[in-house]
Amino acid sequence: MASLESKKSPAELPAPHPTWQEPPSPPLPEKYAKGFWPIDVLVLDDQPEVLAAFDQILSLKVNTHEPVLQGEEGLRLMEKTDFDLVFCDVLLRDLMKGIDFLKEAKRKHPDTEFVMIPVMPTEKEKKEFTETGALAIMRKPFKLVDVYSLVERVYKIREKKGLIKKPEPFPPIEDFVKDGKFTFGVVGIGYENREENVKYVKEGDAVILRREPNNPHDNNAIRVLARNGKDLGYVPREFAEQIAPKMKNEIKAVIIKLNIPEGKTPQITLKINWPL
Repeated sequence: MASLESKKSPAELPAPHPTWQEPPSPPLPEKYAKGFWPIDVLVLDDQPEVLAAFDQILSLKVNTHEPVLQGEEGLRLMEKTDFDLVFCDVLLRDLMKGIDFLKEAKRKHPDTEFVMIPVMPTEKEKKEFTETGALAIMRKPFKLVDVYSLVERVYKIREKKGLIKKPEPFPPIEDFVKDGKFTFGVVGIGYENREENVKYVKEGDAVILRREPNNPHDNNAIRVLARNGKDLGYVPREFAEQIAPKMKNEIKAVIIKLNIPEGKTPQITLKINWPL
């Protein structure tokens, strides 16, 4: 069992009640900045802002990552999806304790790797996590490199055991084109206050798709911007990797559907001409 205990820096995930600051972390190693690990990750925490931070950290770095607030929901998801790695807080929104989640999940899914993410674990808690089967304890606040090193470690463990699922190749965009038009949904709207920016657009509006070749997570990343420059999210990775090589800098798209359900993340559907 490896324990990662890191101090706070601007690149880290905030603890609920940070009381001290440390100098900035060194630059992220290139292998992590450009890395991608084909594993499926489940993240459980009772704080939405923590889940949002994990979304930013894991986006474009793993196959899938599911954020969950409640332990019972996490257990249900694990029955449907064979997760490679689970990050778990010590207390979840439905008041399930992290150790109880770990015991039940490890009993049903012994091959899955678990990382507990407490703030200030006691020696007794550390021992209990380890004895119950946690691979590591990663204290909050933590750094990007802490998360990526664990993701890489789990990938190597799973690969050695022959448990890595080979992703099926994603169909070409041409398979989705109808009458020369390709439609797709925008991802990442629920993060970085992008929901507030949705008020600046409406159905029928033109938006900008702008390449980000220097994006540290994915050099094919394509950001979606309103005409006033407000950030709306990103083109899904599986489509961006096909669109980006055919773009120079930016292209226009049209909002064909805007759904703003009460209490939920807005949904934006775009349309572009295809081929470009």
